[in-house]
Amino acid sequence: MGQSHGCGLSSWQLCAMLKDNGQRWRLYTAIVEGDCVAVEQSASMSPKLVTKALFFHSRLTPLHVAAMAGQVDVAALLIHKGASVNCSSCNGGQTPLMLASKSGKHDCVDYLLQHGANVLLFDTSHSRTCLHYAAKAGHVECIHRILLAAKCAPVAESWKFVRFVNTRDSKGITALHLAARGGYVRALQLLLDSGALVSATTSNTGNGSGHGSTPLHFAARGGSLETVQELLAWGADRSQRDVTGYTAYGIARKHNNASCTALLDPSVAEPLVWPSPCKFMNALDTNTRSLLEKVLEQANQARGRAPRKSAAESEIVNAIMTDDDQQLEQASTDSCCCICFEHRCNIELHKCGHQMCASCILTLCCHNKPNPAMPFSPPPACPFCRTPIERITLVSQVAY
Repeated sequence: MGQSHGCGLSSWQLCAMLKDNGQRWRLYTAIVEGDCVAVEQSASMSPKLVTKALFFHSRLTPLHVAAMAGQVDVAALLIHKGASVNCSSCNGGQTPLMLASKSGKHDCVDYLLQHGANVLLFDTSHSRTCLHYAAKAGHVECIHRILLAAKCAPVAESWKFVRFVNTRDSKGITALHLAARGGYVRALQLLLDSGALVSATTSNTGNGSGHGSTPLHFAARGGSLETVQELLAWGADRSQRDVTGYTAYGIARKHNNASCTALLDPSVAEPLVWPSPCKFMNALDTNTRSLLEKVLEQANQARGRAPRKSAAESEIVNAIMTDDDQQLEQASTDSCCCICFEHRCNIELHKCGHQMCASCILTLCCHNKPNPAMPFSPPPACPFCRTPIERITLVSQVAY
């Protein structure tokens, strides 16, 4: 294998281009460097160069190279000169949009989408879309732009948005699987918020490694603790097995990802994880978030010391009890939480205004996980009036 020279150009490819009287090499250099004048001169001298598959073993056109390098001005010039925005490489069937998404060139992704790039095209090597390419590399901005395009006609009308988000490649792999495997938490969150199914499984045909795997299996192999926590928060099933009989725990152990095994061990109680699917939990002020994180940490410590307690709710309640809390609760029964009757109310729900303690709001959110087989689930509701919770804040301190 030769050494790489920008945009994936290897030594043998460089030699092949130099043999062609340097014409392809000059054009390639001009495209990568964003030299529109030189590109236009080459296009004027040989108009066929604009649409011809010139570069690399995959036979990329100049527009592919411009997209891969993120040269928006060059891409605009080539399209103006007649390059097809949806042209496919001869080997692999990749479009310029796929390569821009793979390289994280979100400005180029924007331009291509605005000029007719089709997000529903599949490559010929793995039957993957541009969303697969962006997710595999964890490029959040590219994913965001592709999803915005998928919400518009004609994609939304012909395919439906959620179907596009959960599109599978030839092996049944979704964009969520790829983001989970790479440990790209922000990309994972964006896909989950957009309706990606946490229970999606890869193809069950065959009996090889990876068949019948969920995104949690992929995350366990990748070894990202934060990714595993996010998937568990969205309702991922730790006990689900692939066709070879492996759970995510078995995959984590197989690949020596010790940081993930404690979370994934199905023989112990599932730890409480931050309820990120509840949108209001991701928009907290600093003080509220700090209090809830402390409650969550202490609750998990209590679960570790006494994993056989019958109710997770009682573990949270006991974990947060401090001497200060007890003194405050004894000072006034008026502010006592009407759910557990043990702590003072320190969290207020909006819009309804009802109050409860921090341990009870965490219990409500941690155990109100989304349905893993459904793209969207309703937010938690106030236990008193059943009004959907939009926001939570700390109750104003009262002097006793």
